[in-house]
This record gives sequence, structure tokens and C-alpha cells, in this order.
Amino acid sequence: MASISEDVTEVKREQIRAALLAGAGGLGAPQASTEAALTGLSELVVPALADWACVHVREGGDLRLVAVSHQDPKRRARVRDLLTRWSPRLDAPGGIGEAIRSGEPQLHPYLTDDLLREYAWDAGHLRSLEELLLRSALCVPIALPDGGGAALSLVMADSWRRFDRRQLELARELAARTEKTLAGAHEGAGG
Repeated sequence: MASISEDVTEVKREQIRAALLAGAGGLGAPQASTEAALTGLSELVVPALADWACVHVREGGDLRLVAVSHQDPKRRARVRDLLTRWSPRLDAPGGIGEAIRSGEPQLHPYLTDDLLREYAWDAGHLRSLEELLLRSALCVPIALPDGGGAALSLVMADSWRRFDRRQLELARELAARTEKTLAGAHEGAGG
């Protein structure tokens, strides 16, 4: 019985993977802007891969929030407010800034209290992070056709799911597929 359950779970996992990769392949339509494609990517992964997702783009020495996705509009607004009020820093160790600077993904299967304290700007920021009940996170870099950088962040907060290497590899594949489709759209648009 356990073997059958494992097989069904693996089949379901592969179906989700195939659907997500196919969806990422359609994000870079020639008429779509890079921001629209990145927003589409953040919407694509919720809830199949994450409870919420966001995309930041590097602009000079800063990070600009491009998209926040969550099934619940109230929670989406709350996360957007938090990420706007305390914008992640490009020079911060770990997380979004590190993923964009280094080109390496960041995986945090367990977001511990110590990790949240290290990440928080101040007591108010820490309180807001704790209220979100963050459980697990990962962040993958995305190279943009104009030579710039972006990052897709995925978070588990509303469920008890945790990210592991499988989800990290899938997120990397999604980022690579998005890069490829954006590059193709950029070339097709004469850019």
C-alpha cells in the first residue's frame, strides 16, 4: 500500500512539474513586457509550489518589488505592504539580494526564529515577519534579457509544507525556462 501511495505521489508531482514548466514557457509572448512575464511567473507557482511568491528586480543598487502573489487578496496586500515598507536590501547576506548578486539560489527549509531576527531590520519588521508565520523559503535568480537581474522568492507560510532540494530544482528550472522565453521574446521584438 505504501508503494502505491508513493507511486501516485510521484506521478502527481511530475504532473505539477510539467504543468508549471509549460506555463513558464508561455510567459514571454512578444507583446508581453518583462514585468508582465515576471508577474505571470509569480502567479503561476501559487499554490502549486508555494503559499506565496514575489519577484524583485535589481535597479542599480536597489531592489524593486515587481509582483506579489497569494490566493487571498488580503494576505497578498499584507505581504506587499511588508515588502514595500521593509524592502529587501541588495547588499544583505542571504535571501533575495544574495541570489541576485551571486547568481546562486537560496534555500531555507526551516525559517528559524534566529534566522528571522538576523533578517529583520528592526523590532517592528520582526513582529510583522513573525505574524506571517513563515515556515520555509527559497529564492532563485533570473537573468533578464537586458542584462539585469531579478529573483523569484517562494514562501511557505499558510501550510506546513517545507521546501527541499526537489522544489529548489523545480524553481531553478522555472527560472531557466522564464529566462529562455524572455530572451526569445526580446529577440523577437527586435531588442
